[in-house]
Amino acid sequence: MIRLQSLADAPVTCRISTPLVVGAAFRTNCLGLTPHEIGIEPEGTVPALGTVAVVLHLDSSEE
Repeated sequence: MIRLQSLADAPVTCRISTPLVVGAAFRTNCLGLTPHEIGIEPEGTVPALGTVAVVLHLDSSEE
């Protein structure tokens, strides 16, 4: 889980990257409740003065 917090007064676009192969990505709150799949997109938005979390599920077929 990657937790992001914005201290800006406007929404902020963030880019997340990893050298690992990701099979699925989910946006959720910082407690991990009610996740919904967002697809493998490298960018997302954090709301003004808000928090979000992204859960990455690694692709187990890559070895």
